[in-house]
Amino acid sequence: MIETSRGRSAAFLALRWSGHWIAPAHDESAEPPEFGFGSTAAPHEFTRVLFRKTFDLDAVPEAAPLRLTADSRYVLFVNGVEVGRGPIRSQPRRLRFDEYDIAGDLRAGENTIAVLVTYYGTPNAFWQPAAANGTFGADALLVVEAKIGDQPIISDDSWRVSRSRAWGEFHGSWVHGVPVERVDARAYAPDWFSGRYDDSAWPAARIMKTSHIGGFGESRPPTDPYGALLPRGVAALTGETVHAMETSDSSSRPRPDWTADHPALRVRQLLASSEGVAPTAGALPVTVSVGAHTAHHLKVDFERIVAGFVEVDLEAPAGTVVDLHYREKPWEGDPDEGISAPTTGARYIARGSDDGFRALELNGLRYLHLIVYGDNAFDATISGIRVREYHYPEVGDAFFRSNDAEIDRLYKAGVRTVTMNAFDAFTDCPTREQRAWVGDGVVHQMVHLTTNADWGLARNYVALGNSPRPDGMLPMSVVGEIEASGGLTIPDWALHWIHGVHNLQRYVGDREEVAAFLPTVERILRWYADYVDEFGTISDVPEWNLVDWASVFSTGRSSILTALWARGLREFAELSDWVGNNGAAVWARAHWERARVGFEDFWDEERGRYVDHFIDGIRMPASSQIAGATAIVSGLAPEGRWSRIIDGITDEETLVVRSWIGSHTGGYDMQKILDQQAGVQRIDWDAEREVVIAEPFFSYVVHDAVALAGRGGDLLRLMRRWSQFLVDGYDTFGECWGWGTPVHGWSSTPTRDLIQHVLGIQPAEPGFERVRFAPSLGTLTQVEASVPTPHGSVTVSINGGEAAITSPVPVVYVAPDGSSQSLPSGSSKLTLA
Repeated sequence: MIETSRGRSAAFLALRWSGHWIAPAHDESAEPPEFGFGSTAAPHEFTRVLFRKTFDLDAVPEAAPLRLTADSRYVLFVNGVEVGRGPIRSQPRRLRFDEYDIAGDLRAGENTIAVLVTYYGTPNAFWQPAAANGTFGADALLVVEAKIGDQPIISDDSWRVSRSRAWGEFHGSWVHGVPVERVDARAYAPDWFSGRYDDSAWPAARIMKTSHIGGFGESRPPTDPYGALLPRGVAALTGETVHAMETSDSSSRPRPDWTADHPALRVRQLLASSEGVAPTAGALPVTVSVGAHTAHHLKVDFERIVAGFVEVDLEAPAGTVVDLHYREKPWEGDPDEGISAPTTGARYIARGSDDGFRALELNGLRYLHLIVYGDNAFDATISGIRVREYHYPEVGDAFFRSNDAEIDRLYKAGVRTVTMNAFDAFTDCPTREQRAWVGDGVVHQMVHLTTNADWGLARNYVALGNSPRPDGMLPMSVVGEIEASGGLTIPDWALHWIHGVHNLQRYVGDREEVAAFLPTVERILRWYADYVDEFGTISDVPEWNLVDWASVFSTGRSSILTALWARGLREFAELSDWVGNNGAAVWARAHWERARVGFEDFWDEERGRYVDHFIDGIRMPASSQIAGATAIVSGLAPEGRWSRIIDGITDEETLVVRSWIGSHTGGYDMQKILDQQAGVQRIDWDAEREVVIAEPFFSYVVHDAVALAGRGGDLLRLMRRWSQFLVDGYDTFGECWGWGTPVHGWSSTPTRDLIQHVLGIQPAEPGFERVRFAPSLGTLTQVEASVPTPHGSVTVSINGGEAAITSPVPVVYVAPDGSSQSLPSGSSKLTLA
């Protein structure tokens, strides 16, 4: 893939494409109106469409740039070889394209470009439909152009097209956003994308033309509803192929009368109805005998969470059904596991020859359950099961090593957790949702900024989230059914996005890039200004004020929302000054100052802590880590209190784990959810004495507060709590304390902490023009690390009280007492204070 992250590529300078939008053959039911301002055509149901173009070459050129995009997704093949997948998720009017150099896949003589296009029809976790205009935005579309020597190749009506009946999808519950695909291999030729396939029976592709007033019948981008197609902006996804070598079960089981036509649910039903069958371990390949009334079950354990495309090699008679169920946790016998257990999987129906399941949808899993069944008795062979991992690349030489093996393991686990949630966007979890939550992603962003030399996804996190509703507030999750609905949001998630903009300024330091986001930052902050009460604090904010999965209170007059808003005001003021917008900075600081005065009401001097909220003018007793931490990071708490606050919110004797929706059994507690929805929040702890601990997500703010208070060394003790996730082979961090998914990106703050706060490497100036080195090692005596910057890696070696640092830019060493020492670029040695 050719990198086109900034601006247009050298190969394609014109804004107007040469290639035409093409679609499947004409459908009378999708006939656009003769005249109009644009129409809302009914979207086609889920469909996959196959496109082909064959051409001859006298010789292969040195370079053959090709660019394309599609609605909704494509897989590109050249001469039978998969070249790439895309486009990355984006709002429809900011549709991205990809560019490749396909010279290495071409040959002299006949060549074939083939593209499989998926149109999802209804919005899902990572795609939302365009506002259809005519038949644009209501069905599968493709546009391609290539420069192959002196021979241009463009998408037009010389391409052949076939709407395939082979693929479909199953629908799951509202929370499970990952498509569950169905493929009937009998309905497509296995070599349809190769040069040897005869497509002469396929109809010609249809050139799509705009039909709205002012559109002038244009068929080439830019067109409504996609606008000017934008470059991809992030690196190509990659990954290793992980093979399953053994099965932990290979057993024949009585087949029940199916109660649901869904592969994951059928697997669960079979397992639940045959609990008495003893599992039989084995090795691959395996040949199984299936009866007319039995199903054969295989289970493999990849021994860690993996994420990518599942592939299964098999030989079986035509019509054999293979149902797959992907699991993040072991099966424990309950066929109705609730919303927290992903119902992901797939169904493959064998064609009887040249069989093999190749997933087109990305899934995360640890365990794969596979059942084989059919109408008659038969033998089948499963010769291979694997996952072709597909995630954002880990670039550079970043590492962290110390004399504490547990701490080193935490660093690696955070990297792995984010990698398993870094695809075309940062996601919450690969196993259940794959949504790009606007708040969650700030943790992923900080991990990438401190461990990955490629900051493309860290920057895209901010750009993708910059999609406000008409009232200025951000959707809680962008690009998908949530944003498409335009409905309920988590307002405080937008305040974490503002922190992401601030991170971008500090690390990347591109004024033009940051300035483009500041109007949205200001709109978010002004949205909250409507809820400023007579005290200057935030009260009675509607919608879903999640804050964290911990049992914290945000109702009434809220210390937490006030402080998060105040952090945003301070960051916005700093950013406004940086880009020369003094008026906006003055406005923000005035609101911050008024909030500071009113915030004093939340301080409980006797207990030495900030309470969560007031109700009807009465200060309620409940307090949390989050209330204390946000008071510090916002600057609303006087600095003289900071150490006392940290003492109170990190005292293991008074900390309690509580969640409004989490269950001690490992999942969501539906009764708690219904209670909270009805306005019932039960306090089952001593609110006068005990402090509710933050869940892993909001711990990033708690740890920031600990570091700001000069207590960075305490973070080693605090982060050891994350070791509870690293059991039974899991090497990723889970969603919450005691429940939730075992691979949740928002939980990865220990990795960031070790670089920013313990090692103490941060930007001293925007864009890392200078490095700040302020180690706070706690109990560590030996540390070696490498940290990315835009100018190259900073490497540090600490042994006892001696440190060696090599940096491509000047360094400011900050001692624990606040004194500083300037060091030149290059290599330096110093004795730590």
